[in-house]
Amino acid sequence: MDSWSKLIGTGTTLLLIGIAVGLRLFMLRPYPKGDSGYLESPNSLHRAYIYELTDKGFFGTTERFYRFTIEMKPLDGKRIKVFEKDVPPSNIGVTIDLDKPEEIIKWSEDSVVATFHLGAVTFYGTVPFTR
Repeated sequence: MDSWSKLIGTGTTLLLIGIAVGLRLFMLRPYPKGDSGYLESPNSLHRAYIYELTDKGFFGTTERFYRFTIEMKPLDGKRIKVFEKDVPPSNIGVTIDLDKPEEIIKWSEDSVVATFHLGAVTFYGTVPFTR
């Protein structure tokens, strides 16, 4: 086998590997994905979200987790994420019904603090400032 044949064979192999890697990365583009629910603050400027997400790794691993976020709406109208926390389902120990976010999220009357209550786990997210 001459050197040109080896070069063409190596180039073809690298091209096929590159195509396979590119295809796998393209398949992973939509992840993480899942479902969500949210509750608006009393002043209707902020939202607290609950996401139930599934993420896939390059080699086929799958991870389920919950993501809790708070978004505020400044004067220009574009929402800004000000809080985010990812929690694996094993740390919660209860089933979350995304159709009833009001059972999990409680806003303070001044719309500054959102409390996420999940069975024995409770955590707080705050909005840095309000109008």
